[in-house]
Amino acid sequence: MKRKTKVDSGASVTIRDGRIVVSGPLTFQTVPPLVSQASTWLQQDDSEFTVDLSGVSRADSAGVALLLEWWQTLHAAQRRLTYTGVPGQVETFIRINGLDSTLLK
Repeated sequence: MKRKTKVDSGASVTIRDGRIVVSGPLTFQTVPPLVSQASTWLQQDDSEFTVDLSGVSRADSAGVALLLEWWQTLHAAQRRLTYTGVPGQVETFIRINGLDSTLLK
């Protein structure tokens, strides 16, 4: 199954067989639509998800909050989420907020 969602401000998410590919900026402007749309992606029957962030052009604290929300949602359902291709800026935000042991495993 492949589905692509593009948010007006340039963020897009493509889903392929449990793999989520995020592209564009993850900012206060782009995150809110992704939060509401993610509920359908996160309810798929897959027990394990991989999110590829290598296409993320920039992020702010809202982007990191989105990544944490996705992780918490799946963790609460005893499902696994792995982030790959984490850009340096996003990794820095994650580490500054003390979330590296959770989000960067």
